[in-house]
Amino acid sequence: MDVCGCCGDHCPIPAYPKGACDCEGNTLDCNGNCGGTDYIDECGVCNGDGIHYHDGFCDCEGHVLDVCGICDGNGI
Repeated sequence: MDVCGCCGDHCPIPAYPKGACDCEGNTLDCNGNCGGTDYIDECGVCNGDGIHYHDGFCDCEGHVLDVCGICDGNGI
């Protein structure tokens, strides 16, 4: 019997499938919760809102495009 309580060749899911944290096949979210719904936003922040990209910034550091279209450029 494996850790998921299955015995023999009739196991629908092998014990802890690759990347899973439980017998249901769930994975860890960004806060380490098995089967949780927390996520990483486009700036790499757990449960972040990616606000830098949504407010006209061109990167996650808060830089804006200059008049030449260069992120954090010095064109005025």
